[in-house]
Amino acid sequence: MTRGQLATISGVPYPSIAAYEVGRRIPSISAGVRIADALGVHPRLLLNEEQRTESKDEQAEESYANL
Repeated sequence: MTRGQLATISGVPYPSIAAYEVGRRIPSISAGVRIADALGVHPRLLLNEEQRTESKDEQAEESYANL
C-alpha cells in the first residue's frame, strides 16, 4: 500500500503519514487507530518495541493490582 492509498483509506493526511513514517511526528491516538484500521492490524503493532514493552508491563501491573 502506498502512502497515498493509506491516506485515502484512513482519512489521515498524506503529509502526516509521511512524517510519522520517518519519525518527524508522532500520530495522535485517533490517527494511529485509523491507520491501523486501514492496514487491518491491531494499533499496538504500530508502536515501537519500547512502547509495546511498556504497555505489557502496565498490563501486568494492572492485573497484579486486581488480584
